[in-house]
Amino acid sequence: MRTKKRILSAILVAAMLVSTVITTAFAANDFTVTAANVTAKAGETVDVAVSLENNPGIIALRLKIGYDSDVLTLTSVKDGEILGGASHSDDLSANPYILYWINGVSEQNYGADGAAATLTFRVADSAAVGDYDVTVAVLDSYANEATTAGEQGVKEVTCTAVNGKVTVEEEPAPHTHTFGDWTKVDENNHKRVCACGEEELEAHTWDEGVVTTEPTTTSEGVKTYTCTKCGATKTEPIEKLSEPILYGDINGDGKVNPLDRTFLARHIAKWAGYGESDINYAAADVNDDGKVNPLDRTILARHIAKWAGYEVLPKK
Repeated sequence: MRTKKRILSAILVAAMLVSTVITTAFAANDFTVTAANVTAKAGETVDVAVSLENNPGIIALRLKIGYDSDVLTLTSVKDGEILGGASHSDDLSANPYILYWINGVSEQNYGADGAAATLTFRVADSAAVGDYDVTVAVLDSYANEATTAGEQGVKEVTCTAVNGKVTVEEEPAPHTHTFGDWTKVDENNHKRVCACGEEELEAHTWDEGVVTTEPTTTSEGVKTYTCTKCGATKTEPIEKLSEPILYGDINGDGKVNPLDRTFLARHIAKWAGYGESDINYAAADVNDDGKVNPLDRTILARHIAKWAGYEVLPKK
């Protein structure tokens, strides 16, 4: 068997070199090798597939791939694994570049269609807009064929090459967003949407707020803030107003008289039942110095006695 394979391999090589033992091609010229048409922008990488269509079954194929080296740089080649033994050039800088499949000891033809190889190019940063051909030339195409003597022979297969191209497109102009109005999303954020669908989200921008409900001594007030962009509102409570202090009204009966002076005297003397929580303590600080002491008693006494300069409490 090994001897037979060596003989077949030798026959194949001889057929390629001197065109002996060659028969005519298949009847129809419908076997094609096509380089893909692809698009890219300057500076990008792009894959160009070299594909087979209507493959009648072959054991060897050699292709020459040409391209514009000023625009395209071949960076890698990936075999499609549909034609058996791949022996492509190991020099990626070669232009033209050679794709080569040979199966000299195979008794079976390889008849699959599809991508036989994919070439990856980088487009030059300076590439001008336009079409750049990726050319394909068929150098050899062979298939197994039984001879009249019943042995395995080799025949040439006609194959039509179809060029491809890399179309370098113009870089699109930067998109300028056209946003609509801001709308409320939730209590914290609002958004606006561009005609392209992109959204911007940000926190509300609150104004200084206005008092919408005045506070009283019995109920809280309300201060309303409005977002300056989307119009959303929020509210905050305003503390109740403090009851006005009637200074000198120590017993809290709404009047200032000698009874208040007595309450104050007993508080200062620390009588039981006249502690801080038992009297109107804030009203007892009649000079508003933050303390309740004998000085307050003196001022209150003079106020009740209508001394000049003591008419108004608190006495500063």
